[in-house]
Amino acid sequence: MAAKSSADNERNKEDVKPVAGIVIALCCHHKCDWTHYVGREFFQSVGLGPVEFHYFQRMSSWATCGMRETVTSTSEESEDHANNTEEHDQPYSKTESGFDTLQGLPIEERKEIGALCKLLIDHGRIKYLQQRGYRATLQYYTESAVSLENVLLTAVPEPTTL
Repeated sequence: MAAKSSADNERNKEDVKPVAGIVIALCCHHKCDWTHYVGREFFQSVGLGPVEFHYFQRMSSWATCGMRETVTSTSEESEDHANNTEEHDQPYSKTESGFDTLQGLPIEERKEIGALCKLLIDHGRIKYLQQRGYRATLQYYTESAVSLENVLLTAVPEPTTL
């Protein structure tokens, strides 16, 4: 293959179109990984690191998953189901007082904590985009009755001042 001339390189630069906008449907925060998370700088700026991120990442699933009430059982069938289910799909068991027996928190409080964890993770993403010249926001695109994963991250380039 022949080497490109500098004139060809200049033409290619002219052909590059700027990003008009970004739209990302956010979900599966519990699958985020510190290594690939773009908001690390934000987390570190508020005194948080990979260990804290891991906890926020895990608790984010409380907002949307694992809130199905089940009857606790010690049968082999229940154990097999639990072993073949992802962490966020596992049902919880509830005592008569309405507390989750595993976490010791009321279900509604767990949901609220999970939502705040998701928001913190998403805020790091927003900061990342803002540092790169985008106006980024979170927007709900449907009712939670339709889907609990109902948030879009949208970003458009900031207008340049001349």
